[in-house]
Amino acid sequence: MNMQALVLHRYNGPLELTELSRPTAQPGQVLVRIKASGLNPLDTKIRAGKAPHACQRLPAGTGL
Repeated sequence: MNMQALVLHRYNGPLELTELSRPTAQPGQVLVRIKASGLNPLDTKIRAGKAPHACQRLPAGTGL
């Protein structure tokens, strides 16, 4: 089974809806289904590459 996620492949680029493999919950973890999500101001700074305190290796998924 797959899931969808918004993935950033390059700074200042679009967030692309991408199919990913659904993760498997490990012992002590739970897997939840998200029905809705949003972006906050830090997400837009990360997308622009202007958040050195929150650097992400690309490709990066929001909330992953």
